[in-house]
Amino acid sequence: NTIRAEIYDHYDNPTTSPYIDFSGYLDGPGGNAVGETLLIGAVDTNMTLTAGSSYFVLGATVVDAGVTLTIEEGVTLSHLGGYIQVKGDLVVTGTAGNEVVFTSGNQTPSAGNWSGVMVVEDGSLTMDYGVVEYAGFGASFQDNSGGTVTNSIFRDNTMGFEIKGAASPLIDGNTMMNNSTYGVRIVGWSTQASSTAQILNNTITNNTKYGVYVHGSGSVNGNPLPVFHGNSIHDNVSYDFYTINFNGSPDIVLDAGGNWWGTSDFNTIRAEIYDHYDNPTTSPYIDFSGYLDGPGGNAVGETLLI
Repeated sequence: NTIRAEIYDHYDNPTTSPYIDFSGYLDGPGGNAVGETLLIGAVDTNMTLTAGSSYFVLGATVVDAGVTLTIEEGVTLSHLGGYIQVKGDLVVTGTAGNEVVFTSGNQTPSAGNWSGVMVVEDGSLTMDYGVVEYAGFGASFQDNSGGTVTNSIFRDNTMGFEIKGAASPLIDGNTMMNNSTYGVRIVGWSTQASSTAQILNNTITNNTKYGVYVHGSGSVNGNPLPVFHGNSIHDNVSYDFYTINFNGSPDIVLDAGGNWWGTSDFNTIRAEIYDHYDNPTTSPYIDFSGYLDGPGGNAVGETLLI
């Protein structure tokens, strides 16, 4: 960080300054290389970041269409602003106890220090055993992108996941916690097909605003239709599940059956869900039938007639 402060480049002035690659900085005059490798700019050929290595990411890093960036177990990427944008394929292959970590490079990290992992166009993210922290969004799926995220932790970001437009990833077995707004935010676009994202078997808890926030497209077209099953969604500050802006679609029902809500009491669960019952003008119904008696537990809730 002291070196970084003495270099004025694209990180400081993205309009007219280039990036400076100061990888492998030395421990003294004529000394040994001790600095991490820097990751900057376009990834335009297939690349693998080998197991256990460390990188500083200085700014926007773009995985081009048709290109695969593979990140092996134990890799740490410390971000000094910017984002990783995926137009091709990003494959993250961590293991239990040796995860791939995407974090802030700031000396005092906080939510929003860097933007996050952004999957766009027809890009794909496959992540197993990753940790994403201190970003604006842990992972953002946009356009017609997709992929599978499993066994990963999204914590201390502004939001854990963001899913926009027709993007329809599988989000299975992850933890979204301690994010400063949403655990999962899903937004429809009237110009694209509905998202049918599968949000399964995750723990979504202790997020400062909403656990799950689903925002319609504002018209009858493109409203998101995600499926939430087998999750633990509880102890989020404002609401565990909040819906809004499904204008013109009063008959939409979102499927959130078979989840654990931190309680088996119907009225307590009901109070933590904001839907058509609370806002008959622009919110759809939430079907939370078959709610569970504990994390991964048995269905004890009645079937709801909606």
